[in-house]
Amino acid sequence: MYYPMDIYKANFRIFVIIMVSLCAILILPVNGLRIYLLYDQFRDSAMVLFFSIMYLQNISLCVTELQFIAYCFGLYLKYRSINEDMAILKSRTITINRYPSALNPGKYNSICDSSGSNYDICQTIKECQLVNSIESFRMRHRFVSDSVNDLNDIYSIQIGLSLFILLVMALFDIYEVVLTEYNIFQTYEMLLMWLSQYAFRFSMIVLTTHFTTKQANKSKMILTDINNRYTDYNTKEELRLFLKELCSRSMEFTTYDLFLLNTRTITSAIVAGTTYLIIFLQFR
Repeated sequence: MYYPMDIYKANFRIFVIIMVSLCAILILPVNGLRIYLLYDQFRDSAMVLFFSIMYLQNISLCVTELQFIAYCFGLYLKYRSINEDMAILKSRTITINRYPSALNPGKYNSICDSSGSNYDICQTIKECQLVNSIESFRMRHRFVSDSVNDLNDIYSIQIGLSLFILLVMALFDIYEVVLTEYNIFQTYEMLLMWLSQYAFRFSMIVLTTHFTTKQANKSKMILTDINNRYTDYNTKEELRLFLKELCSRSMEFTTYDLFLLNTRTITSAIVAGTTYLIIFLQFR
């Protein structure tokens, strides 16, 4: 009723295609090169089979991460749609307050049509009241926020372990290249290829969740601006309910309620990784 299935297909498909292409470019060549070097160096079929299966497991883990990122981006698009419609409502409310004699707020209507990606205010002015539009926004926002909680329940452990594994593997690769003698497997070129893969996967998970959360919290600012304008009692009450619901509802992504996924996660990972790497080098 509020989000027809074909609303976001275009943007969603483009995003997924770009993400899958980038992951394939960063992951498949380096894994294939490592398997080729193993076979060329040792001519051991069992070893090559073992590493091939291990790299397939790595690709399957990447697919899980891509699925989470895709779902998260879908929620981002829905939050953005809500905020865009609420921004139009805000501008209309400002206009009404500026020219109260020319526009009658009692007859002012807003967004009710559910047949497209953006609800057209001009086409629905005669169909619904301002208070009904705010209630519609509140319900839409609640549905998307419930989806955020569901996504946390399903993927929080997997994503948390993925981020941890990516960080640890990056540290061990750096440690191995720095401290081992030169050979075809421990080179700075190979290290950069592996680190670019880890950094891309880590940053995309964190940045997608960060911007989705930021888009969800943006609704609070828009609602506050609308609430500061002159409106009737029923509209004020609906705005108060909406703000209360936003303040009491969690719209953040976490790793099993232990760590928040935002841009600070990247800086914390860099600081922690550098610290432990220095400790490893001191032990050496």
